Amino acid sequence: MSSDRKYFKCYFECKTDGVLHRFPNPHENMNRFNLWAKVLDSEMQKRGAQYIYNNMRLCDRHFKLCYRTPSKKLTRNAIPTLDIDGPIIDLIRSLITNDTKQTTVVTDAQLIEILEREFFMDTNMLHKFEVEVYLNVLKKFIKNWPEWDQFEQAVLKLKETNDSAGISKILKEKYINLKEYLRGMLNVARQLANSKVNQIKMEENRYDNHSVVMEVEATRQQLNCLFYRQPLDKNVFNLTTDFKLGLHNSKMLTLESIVNWWGVEIEIRIKADNKFIIYKHRNLHRLKHMLVNKKLASETRKVTDLNEQILVKPERKNSTQILREHILKYFEKLLKSDKNSKWRSVLDTLKNILLNDLNSVPKTLSIPCDFRRYISKNKYIRYLYQDVPNEKKDEGAENFDLQLEEIVSPMCEFQMRTSGKNANTDISFEDAIKIICTDCRLTFTGANFVCDVLKHFSDDHNEEPDWNCLKCNRVFTMPSLTHMGWTHTCDVS
Repeated sequence: MSSDRKYFKCYFECKTDGVLHRFPNPHENMNRFNLWAKVLDSEMQKRGAQYIYNNMRLCDRHFKLCYRTPSKKLTRNAIPTLDIDGPIIDLIRSLITNDTKQTTVVTDAQLIEILEREFFMDTNMLHKFEVEVYLNVLKKFIKNWPEWDQFEQAVLKLKETNDSAGISKILKEKYINLKEYLRGMLNVARQLANSKVNQIKMEENRYDNHSVVMEVEATRQQLNCLFYRQPLDKNVFNLTTDFKLGLHNSKMLTLESIVNWWGVEIEIRIKADNKFIIYKHRNLHRLKHMLVNKKLASETRKVTDLNEQILVKPERKNSTQILREHILKYFEKLLKSDKNSKWRSVLDTLKNILLNDLNSVPKTLSIPCDFRRYISKNKYIRYLYQDVPNEKKDEGAENFDLQLEEIVSPMCEFQMRTSGKNANTDISFEDAIKIICTDCRLTFTGANFVCDVLKHFSDDHNEEPDWNCLKCNRVFTMPSLTHMGWTHTCDVS
């Protein structure tokens, strides 16, 4: 149905040419929607929240009659709702409800959403420096918008006089003003950032042009010992079939460690009313490699923290809106299906992964959705090599100490989809969860999946050299680092 107001009339069928108020979006504030919906008869309420939101309106007179307190003032949740959607108007509405801008915290995910939806920027296509500039601009100028005080005072006066039409008018006016104010600041920032971005790209290209690029396709086990420290028969590649480092840890890996291991994917089917929400989490740790000769002077490396801000893919059409907190409630139902607490520790581990992923996403998700984030602000480094027996070293071997420098930036991506297939049937806990080893193309599910996945990773993926924090130089084993989710507190600031 078109949003043109000529297609709408007041629910009470009164004849009015004045302001019509839209019901609150149930996906954003169900409590506020329920308060509005109390004035509707039972037949209308049976049609559902989405139908009411899309089709029902209230005239200004009935709006005031329905939502006044005994003192004749508008109730706290009776804030007029404009036919405008988007993160900026949501921000303004939250400020009115909270009565003060100081109680509203704007997250990086919300700022990304403002860039994507209000200003049509595809942050995935922008240089990371440019994205950081735009986020800092929004943080500063949303807070310092000159019209906040005037806006707050005007709304307070309009509330005192029960002027809901006036509140609607000023909401729209300030929405336009704030958006244009931010657009101007972003345009200035874009002009200033362009030259810096071009400079950074030139430096990156210059670095690439002076580097020798070698492409090697190898398994993780092969890569860990692919290069000899000194030439052997005038060859630096370990081409033997024995790729063992002798580092195998006899201890079983923990599930907390495995879910943070590279090449691991988690899939959970969460029952949500008449459909399933399919949540997938995959570790995509970014690796950077350089073959170095330790006998030569090493370069001074500049260490910077990783930006843990979430990256969002553009919203798709025909998406399903769902509150973040509802997804967590549906997962709690899955927890309760484990009546004997047999799998409690497993579910708690997976819940922590889910919570970490959802912590920075917008409060309302448009499914299908895709996100990517660094799971730690720290990078880690190690050196991979294969020793050569002294009696086999080539002449001049003392001039070489070849090691493959490997730097990891821990990262994950996660996505959510919906499916109506077999949605009317119950699904057991064991079948609702899959853990996938993408390197070996093995999927673990069913009643014994926990034992199977622990055995597989402990037997086949437990031979890894230690890591050093690139910032504080602390040493971590791979099992301990992944058990901590690739995070630790650095000894240096």
